[in-house]
Parts: sequence; C-alpha cells; structure tokens
Amino acid sequence: VTIGVLATITDNKATYGGGLYYDGDTNEPAVCNINLEASCKFAGNSAVYGGAICIGELVESYNNHIVRITLATINTNFAQYGGAVAILRGTLEVFGGDISRNTCGVRGDNIYVSLGGTLSVYGGSVGADGVSGEIVVLGNNSEGRSGRMQLASGATINDVVRLFDGAKIFVTSDLTSSKV
Repeated sequence: VTIGVLATITDNKATYGGGLYYDGDTNEPAVCNINLEASCKFAGNSAVYGGAICIGELVESYNNHIVRITLATINTNFAQYGGAVAILRGTLEVFGGDISRNTCGVRGDNIYVSLGGTLSVYGGSVGADGVSGEIVVLGNNSEGRSGRMQLASGATINDVVRLFDGAKIFVTSDLTSSKV
C-alpha cells in the first residue's frame, strides 16, 4: 500500500489504531508494506491501543504481522497505550520518518511494544523533537513471550526507553548517546 505525497490521515477514533489497524488472520506470514511518501502524515488520531497505528490484538492472534514504514510523520496522536503506535502482536519496521509529540494515558507516549511485539528501527527518528516521551517494551509473561526492540545504524531514539520484566533491546551497530 502506498499513501501518496501530501496525504493525511487525521482526526479518526477507534479502539485499535485510530488511523490504521492491521491484524492478519492466517497461519502464513502476513506482510503489509506501508509506504508513506514525503509530507504524508498521521495526526490528531486517537484510540485505546495505538493512536495512529495498531498492529495485532491483545487476544490470542498470530504473531507474524509485519508493518513497514519507509517515510512518515506521526505526530500529535493520543492513545491509552502507544500514543503513536501500539505493537500488540507482530513487528513494526521503521526505515525513515519522524515519530514524536504523541501522548498516552497509561504507557508509551510514542510507541508501546506489548508481549509478542517487535520494534525494529533502521532509520528515521523517534522523539526527535526533544520533548520527553517514552517507548515502553514489556517483558516476559507466564507464556515466555517478550517484547523486543532492535536498533540499527541510522536510527535515532531521543525518547526514554522503559523495559519491563526482562524485555530486551538489540543493537546491531555502534551505540552512541548524547544523554546518560
């Protein structure tokens, strides 16, 4: 799916994903490539899970959903969990763009990674505006599932990252920080 130049997804409300909700329903890997071109944005959306985007459901669903964002601006969205994005099951791959200035009611101003979810950041920035936000990654549960976060060269994370109950961050390049 490609959303064109100057397209906006704004002012929507839902329980899952105020702007976009993706949850496959087969045992086969379900891949949804979302290419958001320059000047395309999600703004002013709200939900319980994932103000702009939600991947998967809290109920038992398949864990092989993949959403890829190549260029997007995801700002000023609100959700109880994951002001910009909630990854409940499956993977969000970010290759570019800006995810910042989103807010939450409970956890994850910008991104919320639940049990069975993975966030992989290869480029772009999360929290680039310098405003204090957070990425929340949940750890192990009784079934042994855990949220994961992977950072690669070219990724910029300016948010506070909060890990719960053994969650892990995987760094695939040199790690540098301007803040300790």
